[in-house]
Amino acid sequence: MRKDEFKKTEGKLYRYYESKKHLFGLNEKIARLEYHKEVIEYDIRNTNIRIDPYQNGAGINERVQTSSNGTSYAEQEMIKEIERLERERVKIVKQILKTKAKKRELESYISNMDFNINMLNEESKRFLELKYSDKAKVIAIAQKMNMAVATVYRIREEIVENVANFMNIIK
Repeated sequence: MRKDEFKKTEGKLYRYYESKKHLFGLNEKIARLEYHKEVIEYDIRNTNIRIDPYQNGAGINERVQTSSNGTSYAEQEMIKEIERLERERVKIVKQILKTKAKKRELESYISNMDFNINMLNEESKRFLELKYSDKAKVIAIAQKMNMAVATVYRIREEIVENVANFMNIIK
């Protein structure tokens, strides 16, 4: 196996394990955004907004206020607040859609790599977890797996070569 192919395959293995961790974070982000969207929708449905009656500077007195469009100050402020909530809701929905698209992309990549990795034996899977997920050094892997350092390097090369071969089968 050429050195550039080896590095490329190793990079994909690192990306695979990082993607699995990142996927969990995306699920949490989607749940949080969905909750915020529901809260905003509830506020819009129930007109759960507050306006300051002293904001327009006139205060509360007996003077009658008129406007050119027939709406009072309170109505105008309510309309502004509801429109602001609607804009916020649209922004959150866009974030949800973008996050779900990222999630689908990661899931696709992860499923392809899962197929490749599942073709390996249990010892190889354990090695991959230690090396690429936990990012353990070769010496630490050798100690955990009760092997010589030279054997760990050899196994690493074999596993990366096997994964590269499996990836070519799928393509």
